Amino acid sequence: MTDSRTIHLVNPPEEARTSLDDFLKETGEPVEFTDSPENADLVIDWPDDRLVCDPDHFHAGGRISCPDAFRTAGRLRMNLANTGNLMNLLKIKIFGCQLGCFK
Repeated sequence: MTDSRTIHLVNPPEEARTSLDDFLKETGEPVEFTDSPENADLVIDWPDDRLVCDPDHFHAGGRISCPDAFRTAGRLRMNLANTGNLMNLLKIKIFGCQLGCFK
């Protein structure tokens, strides 16, 4: 089992890709970008509408339930603080939050 995790980006603005790359370097998380959504641990897209995210597909500017945010942290094997910071970077709002685990 490899420790590497993958994220596939769909239509990212250049500044978003750069910000994500900088974030991953700063946190030291072993997450890499992949050119294919197949077998990616997480797909992130930039849609026109606010959409509800799920644990394996984020919509920048969307929203996600707290239990699904926990599942994403597990899928990426990323601590909750870094997962929360990733969602903040993507402007994803958490709803139905349990105990304020994400910042």
